[in-house]
Amino acid sequence: MIYLMALDRMGFLLKHAYLAYESLAAEKYDAIGATARECGVLAQVQATENPSQLELANELGVDRTTMAQLLDSLEQRGLVSRTPLPTDRRKNLVSLTKSGHDLLARDRVIRAELDREFLAPVHTAEQATLRSSLHAIVNTQRTSSRTP
Repeated sequence: MIYLMALDRMGFLLKHAYLAYESLAAEKYDAIGATARECGVLAQVQATENPSQLELANELGVDRTTMAQLLDSLEQRGLVSRTPLPTDRRKNLVSLTKSGHDLLARDRVIRAELDREFLAPVHTAEQATLRSSLHAIVNTQRTSSRTP
């Protein structure tokens, strides 16, 4: 009975949808030896074209220490490289390696499969509405605070 009552609560629905999505994503990303989070960092590096570590952290809503740890792991695996900015050696510019680009190509395939499988219970027309509604919520929250 408690479960049925919880189905009316937005937080409950969002949490359990997220947990289901994360579980499915973990299965798919395990197959390529990466995580969705790591691929998200790589995608942001590609989209921003050689951002600094701090720019990446700010864009993704991650603290500097966490971003440094993520980049350490990605760099050790040969997916990104960091180059000190000649005019400010405290800043590192991040760029993708060929292996990073290759992983992003596999990521695109996985994300398409993941979205298709996860959203299968939702009618196609409603999928676009769901996505645009979530964009509106996230964009409103990101502009009103820097909390991810």
